[in-house]
Amino acid sequence: MRSRVPKDYMAGNFAVDADKAKKFENLVPGPSNDLANPLCDNRDCVYWHGHEVNPECVSLLDLIMQEHPETFAQLTLKNKKIWTMKLNMLCSLVNAFTNTSMTEVDIELLTEYRELFTDLQRWGFNVNWLMCRLNNVEHLHFSKYSFDKFHATNTRTVMQRMKSKIYKHFGLRRQLWRKLSEDSNYLQPLLGAEKTSDVEKAF
Repeated sequence: MRSRVPKDYMAGNFAVDADKAKKFENLVPGPSNDLANPLCDNRDCVYWHGHEVNPECVSLLDLIMQEHPETFAQLTLKNKKIWTMKLNMLCSLVNAFTNTSMTEVDIELLTEYRELFTDLQRWGFNVNWLMCRLNNVEHLHFSKYSFDKFHATNTRTVMQRMKSKIYKHFGLRRQLWRKLSEDSNYLQPLLGAEKTSDVEKAF
């Protein structure tokens, strides 16, 4: 997965809602650019829609606002510090989730992300699109797990059948050699007697 949240990774078919975006603009007035504010205590801090955020969050928040403006529609907090904390947390989780490889996915990780996304919902973020993506990842994980399990079981079955055929083949081979050996022991005296009779006739 990539470090951003491209359209292909956004589950669902949400269109950009201009009204919701405008509502968010009115809800959190302030500079909407990403220029650093001189009043910010942290020199690395930048402003996004009037809120201090980590610089690496700006492009991701812009993309979320463009693709899923409903994410912020229910946020009504007035405390700037809490806003900052929640926005940075949202970015951290989205970045971590979209950077997770399918080879790293397991039940424990899926459960952890579901709990964290539920926390985001409790904080007022509408992250249904994240939940949909998580459900898709979970489905892919279990599908792969089921296929691998089936493949392993099927491989074991095939190997057992091959072993049975090999054992049967060697068993038949041993029986054949035993039969040939018995026939040889039976025929040898007869062949010896016939040769002796032929010699006697010659003289």
